[in-house]
Amino acid sequence: MIKALEESMCLKHLKLESMAIQMPEARLLSAFILRKDCEIEELELNEADIGVEELDLIMEALYKADHLKRLSLAKNELSVTIC
Repeated sequence: MIKALEESMCLKHLKLESMAIQMPEARLLSAFILRKDCEIEELELNEADIGVEELDLIMEALYKADHLKRLSLAKNELSVTIC
C-alpha cells in the first residue's frame, strides 16, 4: 500500500485501523512520512497490533515531520514504556 501511495503523494488522511504493523511495515511507513513530498496531515493507527520498537520508529518519523497535524492511537494498549 505504501508503495502505491508513493506514486501519488496527495493523500492527506491515512487510516490504518486494526492493522498489524511489524518492523518491515513500520520502516516503510516511517520512510514515507519522512519524504519531503509527503502531505499526510492526519494519521490514524487505531486498534493497531504494533510493538514498542515499531511504534518508536514511527513516532520518531512523526516527530521529525512538520506536515502532520493530528495523530490518533485510539483503542491501543499504551504502556509507560511505549509513551
